[in-house]
This record gives sequence, C-alpha cells and structure tokens, in this order.
Amino acid sequence: MTAQLATREGRAVSRPLKVLIPMINGELELGDTAGAEHYANAGDMLIEAKEFAVQFDLYLRRLTFLHVCVTGQLTQQATQ
Repeated sequence: MTAQLATREGRAVSRPLKVLIPMINGELELGDTAGAEHYANAGDMLIEAKEFAVQFDLYLRRLTFLHVCVTGQLTQQATQ
C-alpha cells in the first residue's frame, strides 16, 4: 500500500490574524477528538497566517525604507 499526501486547494490571503488564530485553535481542539481533517484545516490556516505575516513584514520593510529615504534617518522604533 502506497501512502499518498493529501493535497488541498490554494487560498488567497484574506483573513486577518485576529480571525485566524481562534479558528486555528478551534480546529486543533476538534482534531484531538474528531480526527485528521481538522488538523489539515488548521494546517491550511497556519499557512494562510504565515503568508499574511510575510506580506505584512514586507510592507513594514518598504515603509521603513521610504521613511529613511525621505527623512535620512532611521528612528529608534524602526530598529527594534
């Protein structure tokens, strides 16, 4: 018997982290009692959350770069 990996359709980043986090926690709790489908759902949401975080990080880096270009200085907050 050959094991096959489950595949799922890609999803565009559309939900903010404050929405995804409770949903992920709920799916993990359901996974403990109801099975693997809920773990797969939580995994999909974690991937979605990661993509949101990556996009937000890129946005902040661009914003910081523009700030440095315009003002010529890097603020204390931007270095933390």
